[in-house]
Amino acid sequence: MQTELFKVLREKIGAKNLNTLVEEKVFPVAGDISFEDFGIENSEIKDEMFKEVDIIINSAATTRFDERYDIAMNINVVGAVNVLKFAKRCEKVKIIVHVSTAYVCGEGEGFIPEKSFLLGETLNKDLYLDIDVERRVIEDKLKELEAQNLTSKEVTIAMKDLGIQRA
Repeated sequence: MQTELFKVLREKIGAKNLNTLVEEKVFPVAGDISFEDFGIENSEIKDEMFKEVDIIINSAATTRFDERYDIAMNINVVGAVNVLKFAKRCEKVKIIVHVSTAYVCGEGEGFIPEKSFLLGETLNKDLYLDIDVERRVIEDKLKELEAQNLTSKEVTIAMKDLGIQRA
């Protein structure tokens, strides 16, 4: 709360009031967006969240361009879908803020306006990105690598290479 990000709010309502507001409104819960319901197994906590959460901020992501393809897919794609599914179950949700990278794969020339993409749409109009296909590609590659009895380092290199090829 002491960062530059909250400077205007601190000046407007005062640091003490801001801290009090955060203490009243923010309740951090440990979880992992790569799992449904963030991997939270305690049904009482989940039920309370479904009843009380009104704002969701998702800033979980990997921003490494050379990340393993399976890890990047689980965090940046499956994770975002899991956040959306969770939000749909929240009775009071008013807003979802999704902080993402500004990277879009593809090529373009000249002025390129910012626009929303439909699920699967790419800059190259001849291509369609099917998340289920990509997940199967990952699954098949991991099975192939496991059958080869490779070291974890070799698997990591192969999965990074796969991500580069698929990009």
